[in-house]
Order: sequence, then structure tokens, then C-alpha cells
Amino acid sequence: MSKTKKVCSTEHKVLLAHGYPLPVFRPRLAGGFDVQVVQIGSTAHVTVYIDQALDQAQATALANTVLNQAEAAYLHNASYFGPQLQSKAVNLIIAKLSPASDGTGGAYHYGCDLTAGGTLYCDADFSDPVTTIGLFIAELDEAFQGDPSNPNQGWGCGYSNGEAHSRVAAFLASGGPRGSLAPYTTGPAWDQAGRPDFVTKTEQTDRNPVSTGCGMIFIDWLMSLGYSFTQITQAAADTLAGVYQNLTGKTTALHDFTDALAGVEIQDDDPFHAYGNAVASTQEDGQIVVDIAKKTVHLPRGWTVISRT
Repeated sequence: MSKTKKVCSTEHKVLLAHGYPLPVFRPRLAGGFDVQVVQIGSTAHVTVYIDQALDQAQATALANTVLNQAEAAYLHNASYFGPQLQSKAVNLIIAKLSPASDGTGGAYHYGCDLTAGGTLYCDADFSDPVTTIGLFIAELDEAFQGDPSNPNQGWGCGYSNGEAHSRVAAFLASGGPRGSLAPYTTGPAWDQAGRPDFVTKTEQTDRNPVSTGCGMIFIDWLMSLGYSFTQITQAAADTLAGVYQNLTGKTTALHDFTDALAGVEIQDDDPFHAYGNAVASTQEDGQIVVDIAKKTVHLPRGWTVISRT
């Protein structure tokens, strides 16, 4: 199946919690960011800033927690796309996108690559830093999707299939569909809409929970078949049906998916309970497995860890 890069609009690429309004987008300031910021620190690939509109003490504490996890999260997300992906540095702006700074304001960025889309605005969640990490990964994943160095074109940043991919990546970084980003569940919206076909068709928006929900359930189903999220990522195509064909050689994605869903109740984005299959064994595929929620790292056989103090 084709793996063509989607034509990307210049509007905001937004991650929304279902039922919550768009964040307030502010005009770009002279310094290049949408908000007045304070730099907190940086890693090899991530520079973390806080919005001056936030409570500075709480925001600084949150930012330092996020900073300690951001590099591992960045590298793990990049690993889904393969070693050809150029690891360019990005800016993470922890911003006041919700009135209560509770993570429900979502996240956004511009552009569909690591250059135009390399500044990522994520809502602060003062009660749960993992929420902000998950939002960061959702936006970063979309920048990776469309970057020219990504050999796996087809996941459309700003499209329904790419939105689903980025949300799965975010769930994997934040405790799964029942973890910190549970308010961002979209599968039930697709179910309640009558389960329309966004398998053979891809909607050209990232703001419809119905088409996003279809993608979330479809990827969950693929993982239930034993495919890792890395395999799914690298089977990129213009439609979810194309991803299935790249993985299986079959052209019957919608039929097979519909059959698999018979009698399945959709209450969240994981009705097949397959997120445990998202990462294959490091012994088999040589992946670095980072569990942000548990703060653990598993390395392939033969690797060593060099501690730096």
C-alpha cells in the first residue's frame, strides 16, 4: 500500500479531551512562542519551558519532574519509527490551557514535522505530571509522523489515522487507556455513532472523536493480533486498511475488523485488552522499552548501562 506524506495545513494540530472545548490560542509573540515563558532546563532533545501565566512554584515543580522523564520518552517514541528518523531537538511549553491546570486543556502544535512542528504546547496538570508527559508524546508523535526523515509516511498528522496513532503513543507513555489520559478516550464516540467506516477511509481532521475512536479501536485490535506498536507504526499507509494489508497481506481489513468486533462492548479505547502486546520482547526485536509510569527501562540482551553523575 502507498505511504505518501499527507499535505499538512498550517492550522493548529490539537489533542482534545472528549467533550472539552478548544484551548484559547494566543497570538504568536515576538520571541517566537505563543506565551511568555521561563526556561527550566534541557536535555539532548527536549528544552522545557513554563508559561508565565501559571503559578510559578507549581509549574516549576511540574516542569522539573517532566524534564527528568522527557528524554527517555522522546527516544522511546522515536524508536517506533526506526533508526532513520532524525532526532531533532524540540521545545516543550507547559502552558495554561485549562482554567484549573488539570490537564484537560489538551495540547497543540503547528506543522507536521520536527522543524515547523517542533514547539509543543501541553496543558499543565499539577496533580499528575504523567498527564503532561502523555500530552507531550501525543504532539511529538505527530511531528515525527510527517518529518521528511521518517521512512514510514502515511500516518497523517492532522488526519484521523495519525491522530489515533499519536493517542496510542500517548497512552503507552501515560499508563494505558485507563491511565492518566483516560479523559481522552474516543472509542465509545465511534461506537455510539454506529461504528462508521474509517478503516478504508481516512478523515482529514484530527478533531472528530468518531473517526479518531475508530482508529483507536482498530490499532487496539491489531495489537490483539500480536503486532507490536513498532510493527504497526512501520506498516504505515494512507488508510488503516492499508496498514492491515502491509502487516498481513490481506485486503479484507474492514470485514475482518467487523467480525472481530461482533459482541465486543466498547467502553474505552481498549476493548480487546491488548495494550500489553504493544511492545514486543526486547530479546526478540532489540527495542529499548521505557515505562514512564513505572520509571523502568528494559534493554536488549548485550547492552550495558553507563551511569553518569
